[in-house]
Amino acid sequence: MGVFLQNIDTKEIYQSEITPLFDDPTNVITAVEPITSESINLYPNPANKEFIIEIPRKLKSDATVRLIDQLGQSVDAGILHAGRNSITVSTQDLASTVYIVEIRAGDEFLVRKKVVVVH
Repeated sequence: MGVFLQNIDTKEIYQSEITPLFDDPTNVITAVEPITSESINLYPNPANKEFIIEIPRKLKSDATVRLIDQLGQSVDAGILHAGRNSITVSTQDLASTVYIVEIRAGDEFLVRKKVVVVH
């Protein structure tokens, strides 16, 4: 924890001190970062036969994976099960185009990311 004594008008700091809140500050969890499209690994992209989706941490509940084509039609691509952080998606029955990969846990939207399928 940090404290300091500062002049409000000049912003000059007169005194400061930082003290740990716990004996081992490395065990403190301050927040759980949300899953974002930047934190998702999707490879290979472009994909021919299959691609892998990796998320940064294991899920607490099952999440559905859907592929949405450029016409807005969706295809269920599988379930990312609780306790896992990756899934392999087959593209063999899909047309060659750009898809949006959508991951949802129940009614909660997690993330969307693009993948290109080429055969």
